[in-house]
Amino acid sequence: MVYEKEMIKKEIIEGWHDHRVALLVEEYYKMFRSCHFERGGLQQSLVEITEVMGYVMGYLGGLGLRRFVEIGSSDGGSLWMYGSMSDEVIGIDIGINVCAGIVANRLREIGKKVELVVAKCEEVVEDIGSIDLLHIDADHDYDSVKRYFDLYSPKVRKVRGAIVIHDTVANEGSRRFREEVELKYDCVTFSGGHLISGDYDIDPNIPNPGTTIVKI
Repeated sequence: MVYEKEMIKKEIIEGWHDHRVALLVEEYYKMFRSCHFERGGLQQSLVEITEVMGYVMGYLGGLGLRRFVEIGSSDGGSLWMYGSMSDEVIGIDIGINVCAGIVANRLREIGKKVELVVAKCEEVVEDIGSIDLLHIDADHDYDSVKRYFDLYSPKVRKVRGAIVIHDTVANEGSRRFREEVELKYDCVTFSGGHLISGDYDIDPNIPNPGTTIVKI
């Protein structure tokens, strides 16, 4: 069986070595398919998701993950995956689509405190408290990514806080910012595997958009 809108086979998810990630991905696509979207979904690979989630949780250690903040919630894929690890979830976007809303409601059902904020991120930065994990995945030009980072990185806790930036391999602007931030911070980038869903007009030799973790 092949999922209708995604380039991934059901048996791959069912046979994936990280059972928790597999279940989260499968549940997400149940929500995604209910929206009848033609494109979108998780714009990552199973390798990428698994490595990033595992690394983040290992880095946080016993401190845990209380507040997750995402800039650019789109279809709610990352909101679901990282939000499932958090106590409190805040998604910020200039437009929240129906799938992100479904994800938010499901997170609430499993005991998470969730807020979806429809606004430009610079308009609400003063309202956001301390952040344990920040995910940047909105506009991907260099100036935008830098602006998001500069605005919100001071909010990230200084003891084992982390910032996850998406599209740092495939996108020129995000890649340029990654190269800059690597000179100032301890970073690790994951880019293995193949896209779960492919909506990127990129070099076919690049397997997926890439994710960089910036350790604060």
